[in-house]
Amino acid sequence: MLRISKEPLTEYELETLDLVHRVVNTPGFARLAERVEKLREQYFQNLARGLAVRTEPLNQREIDYKRGFWQGALYATQRLPKSLAKDWDAVVAEANKEAGEDTV
Repeated sequence: MLRISKEPLTEYELETLDLVHRVVNTPGFARLAERVEKLREQYFQNLARGLAVRTEPLNQREIDYKRGFWQGALYATQRLPKSLAKDWDAVVAEANKEAGEDTV
């Protein structure tokens, strides 16, 4: 959840952030990220091997599509969790700040 607005998060956004935070911090998600990286490497290795022996022209649209697919997969498994962690830390800090103000 990339924050553009400085408005407070809605209850729905907080619930979504909590759910995604729980999923991202599981062993299954770590395995998914490893699998995505391995499959991506295999795809590009196979593409490079194919280029060496290929006689007909490449389908550039297919290559561009696959490149975009792998960029999206890497974003979902690597960059998005880091961004969500920052949002989560901000929510926790705000909650701690509010709890501290309420007790004073």
